[in-house]
Amino acid sequence: MPKLLAPGDAMSDTLLAIITTLIGGVFGFVLSEISTWRREMREEKQRAISVRTIVSLEIERNLDNLRAFWKAVKPGSPGSPEERSPREAGREFVNSTLPPFSREALNSQLPLLALALRPDQIAPVFQFYDALGALQAIRRELSAALDDQNQEVAKFRASQTAPGQTPGLLYAPRTPFDNKVAQVWPEVERLAESALAGGNPLKQAA
Repeated sequence: MPKLLAPGDAMSDTLLAIITTLIGGVFGFVLSEISTWRREMREEKQRAISVRTIVSLEIERNLDNLRAFWKAVKPGSPGSPEERSPREAGREFVNSTLPPFSREALNSQLPLLALALRPDQIAPVFQFYDALGALQAIRRELSAALDDQNQEVAKFRASQTAPGQTPGLLYAPRTPFDNKVAQVWPEVERLAESALAGGNPLKQAA
């Protein structure tokens, strides 16, 4: 004949079953959360690696372009026969071919940079791109000044008379390029040579 459980025993068994079920559910939930957290951490790490790789490759390409361009502008070391004066180097700076520096990769990854890079990496990356942007801006200014000067010299050679002056009265043509390059050339050298010396900031700070 089956043993009958006392009301208290039946309640204890019911409570034990409920507690066991709850513990199992909580334990399963915790394991699921840990698994999800680990998966998200792996995915975040992979995203960070991808962002660093994409930006680093763009920086390397920009460095290659700057290196080749600067070698054409300043082929000789200081004191060598190939060394150019600031005026000569400035003309090469304007006339030599310079492929556009790219920042598409940087711009496309901006929302993820804070997650992908360490704080000590972010500032050097932006400083590198800012230096390239400054070089391009100065190059545009010098190009406009050189065009202005060439036109001025052409007019001078044609008439040798200043506009509004008596024909035959000689005057000295304006030299906006020569004046401008004398002002900005130290900054051009600083920007280009510091960017090349620093190299890829992501590799340097890695």
